[in-house]
Amino acid sequence: MAAIKKTKAELLSENVQLKKQIAELSSGNKNSLTSNHNESNQSKPNYRRIFNEAHDPIMIFEPKEEIILDVNQQACTVYGYKRSEFIGMSLKKYPSLFLAAKKI
Repeated sequence: MAAIKKTKAELLSENVQLKKQIAELSSGNKNSLTSNHNESNQSKPNYRRIFNEAHDPIMIFEPKEEIILDVNQQACTVYGYKRSEFIGMSLKKYPSLFLAAKKI
């Protein structure tokens, strides 16, 4: 029974904390949201570095039309295209390209 009361007390405490956070956000205090946004912006260079330095070819494309939006250097090396040639290329239009990647 004591364990149930403790759990109930913990839940009530968490509920109070959540209500405070909701009130802060509703009142226009968006410091926590700004903080999360700043952290996200700070991590972008790390993701870009990982993308650029990957040993595997990476392509980012728009899923519906399969248009290439970005590629890393390894994709250029493997497939033999310049980055500027890749951007805007349709995966639907050149399906055999990706089956016949040249050897590194």
